[in-house]
Amino acid sequence: MKYFQDCQTLDQAKDLYRKLCKELHPDNNNGIDKGVGAVILEFKAVSKVLKFKTGKDIDKDFDADKFTDLLAKFEHLQDINISFVGSFIWLEDAINGATYRQKEAIKNIKIDKMSTAKFHGKKKVWFFSPIDYKQFSKGSKTLAKIKSDHGCNTFAIKGRKQIA
Repeated sequence: MKYFQDCQTLDQAKDLYRKLCKELHPDNNNGIDKGVGAVILEFKAVSKVLKFKTGKDIDKDFDADKFTDLLAKFEHLQDINISFVGSFIWLEDAINGATYRQKEAIKNIKIDKMSTAKFHGKKKVWFFSPIDYKQFSKGSKTLAKIKSDHGCNTFAIKGRKQIA
C-alpha cells in the first residue's frame, strides 16, 4: 500500500482520495496522468477494510465504486465547493458566480436515487436530495448550521489549467 497506509478511518481515506485524484489528474499535470488509476484501486481495497472500523453502521454499506462514480459526476465543474451533508449534496461557489455560469451543467448531473439539482434561493446554493425526501417544514437554518448539525465533508473543485 503506497498512498493510504497512514489512514486509520474511512473519512481519512475519502479525504485523501479526493486530494490525490485532484493532484494527480491530467488536467493539473499538463495532460499527463500521474497515477489516478492506482489511487482508485488502492482506495477501493483500503475502504473494504476501514468501513468496518468506523463504529458507524451506515459505513458498513459503503461502496467505493459508487463513491468514485459519484465524484466523477462533478469533475467537469470548476470553482465550486461540494459538500456531503447527511444524505444531501450541496454545491456552492468557490468563486463568486461559478454555479450560475455552470447552471446548465449542474442541472444535467444525474445521480442514482437522488433528485435532480435544485437551486435554493435563500441559501444561494444548488443541492441534490434523496428522491424519497419529504420536507416537513420551511426551516430557516443556514447552510453552516445544517453542516454543523449533520456533519459535513467538503472539497473544492478549482478551475482547470489550460492544456496547450
